[in-house]
Formats: sequence, structure tokens, C-alpha cells
Amino acid sequence: MGRRGQRVDAYDISPKAIALAKRMLAENPYQDGFGEVNYYLQDVTEVDLGEEKYDAVSGWSAFHHLPDLQAFMQRVWRALKPGGIVATMDDMPRGRLEKGLEYFFNFLLPIYPLSYLQKFSIALQIFTGKRELPAEIFTPMEEAKHSSVEDIDRIWHEQFEVVMNVRQNAFVGIPAMVLRGPDSFRYTTARALVALDRFLCCFGIVKGFDRKLIARKRS
Repeated sequence: MGRRGQRVDAYDISPKAIALAKRMLAENPYQDGFGEVNYYLQDVTEVDLGEEKYDAVSGWSAFHHLPDLQAFMQRVWRALKPGGIVATMDDMPRGRLEKGLEYFFNFLLPIYPLSYLQKFSIALQIFTGKRELPAEIFTPMEEAKHSSVEDIDRIWHEQFEVVMNVRQNAFVGIPAMVLRGPDSFRYTTARALVALDRFLCCFGIVKGFDRKLIARKRS
């Protein structure tokens, strides 16, 4: 957003993340028409965002971690100018079909770091009961998010005018990132996987892991 000439206030509770962001800002080569970016090492739930101050507020895989989402969104609503935008990207729970398709393409395609011999060995161990499929691992913050992502949907529809609600990336994320082979093969295969993922999501056959929800403050 800074590269597009916008004034940006950004918050994070990680000192390392803020330090890295400030370093990248100092090394930023895109100076022509650059706006202004201010990084703050603060808990955004404790920040007074002001009144009708911002054109937009966004959170990237962040809002579903907040302990009191309702109270935070009330402050966001107050901070937005009339017609202002609030946007969120959230990680959604995945079903068996989505996970199964990820495992299928990981097995079918050449990937790092496993050879086909290793993949066949793992598949045989799972088939014979000597090994189980890897379980999803959640941090303490992640464990509570599955109900929070539904709260976000409800609050967005109650308090704002929703203009986009899209779910994508049902299974393609990991297979596309770990492809092995020459660039021509990897990029072509990744594009095909993404197209298939979007097609299946579009027709509701699978549900995307990433949800992008954008809404506008009613004037």
C-alpha cells in the first residue's frame, strides 16, 4: 500500500517481525510516489484507532486470533470513514476431501523432499496400519480460531455491507510449493493445480482453506 502512495499504520506484537519490517522499509527501493508506513510494536486490541480516521483496515490471518472480536470490530467501525473498507484473510478448517486431494497430489507429483520410493514406503505403512496420516497441529491461539472464523462472517454481515466473500486454495498450497523439477514443469503444473482448485471451489465441490472477506462501512 505504501508503494501505491498510501499512508499505512501497521501493528504487530512480535519484536522480530517489526524489526524485519523496519529493515525492509529502510532498504525499500520503490521511492517514487511512495507514501508513508509506520510500524508499531503494540497489541492492536489495546490501540485507540480513532474516529473516521482510516479509508481501510485489514488483517491478514489475524482477526480470528483476537480475544474479543466483537469489541475490536466496534472500534474498527468507529475508525473507518463512511464507505471505508474492512478486509480479512482467514485460515478455514478443512474437510477430508480437501486433505485427501492434497495427499493425492503430493503422492502423484515429484516433490521435495521425498522420492517416489519413500512415498510408496509411507503409503504402504499407512495402508498396513503401521503408520498414521499426520495430524493437524494447532498452537493455543489456533485451537480457538475455528469458531472465530464463523464469528467474523456473522459480524461482517451484521455491521457492514459485504462486497466479497471468496474461499480458495482448498488443496493446492502445499503441492504447488514443494514441486520438484525444472521451472517450466513446476510453473506449468502449479498453474494447472491452481486452476483446478479454483474450478472445484467455484462449484462448491471443495471448500477453500483461505477465505477473503471484504466489506464496506455503510454511509
